[in-house]
Amino acid sequence: MLVLAFDVNHAFAQAAFRRAKCLMQIIGAACPPYLNSSANHPIVCEKENSLMTTLKCSALTVLAASLLAVPAFAYEAGDTFVRIGPALVSPQDDSSTLSLDGTPLAGTGASVENETQLGLTFTYMLRNNLAVELLAASPFTHVIDAEGLGIEVGEAKQLPPTLSLQFFPVGSSNAFKPYLGLGLNYTVFFSEKLSSELVAVLGDGDMELENSFGLAAQLGADFSLTDRLMLSAAVWKADIDTTAEIKLNSGSLVEVDVDIDPLVYMLGFAYKF
Repeated sequence: MLVLAFDVNHAFAQAAFRRAKCLMQIIGAACPPYLNSSANHPIVCEKENSLMTTLKCSALTVLAASLLAVPAFAYEAGDTFVRIGPALVSPQDDSSTLSLDGTPLAGTGASVENETQLGLTFTYMLRNNLAVELLAASPFTHVIDAEGLGIEVGEAKQLPPTLSLQFFPVGSSNAFKPYLGLGLNYTVFFSEKLSSELVAVLGDGDMELENSFGLAAQLGADFSLTDRLMLSAAVWKADIDTTAEIKLNSGSLVEVDVDIDPLVYMLGFAYKF
């Protein structure tokens, strides 16, 4: 990563040198120098005494100076921006068999359905190619199904705050800015409730899902529309594991371990403050 960062910075330095050279060439073309042969004076830059040449010199100088300017859509250390848009959580789930009072129920399992809500991220640039991001969202409500039984178990809400360190491998001065992220996810489950289908079969009770803590990887990109507004797209892979417990009023206990491990897709806009 250090070698890559050096190569990127070296490329930026070379580009800056080329721009500076171009600046000198353009100004030199607009303002031809001459040598005063009457004395040993240094070469000086003197414009012809005409309106056309004056305008030409001024216009080319402004154009050349713009070559040296930092692009308006570049990210710089200290920049803060938000990304907002619909976020789809698509569980790539796997589970143990359901157990009733410790006895496995062969041929059963649990699955978690997709859900879409409003996603929101907050990003702070540490350097021009390094940032820290916090992922937030409105609560996702997931339906949980009992595989092998053909019924719906219930539903639960979850919030998946994720803190990531992002790296921009080609820097952030281009209009198109891809990035990689790696961080930690903490998923909180709440408002769990049983479905009427399960209550009809096993009776009423309470369901509880354990919160989860794990790694999250990210791939994303921004495309600058203006110096402040960008199109944004990202995908996360999060390690989310939980144990669901259903305590029935009859005194029985139903348990299942579920690896949810979702892919999270988000598409929207970003705004730089």
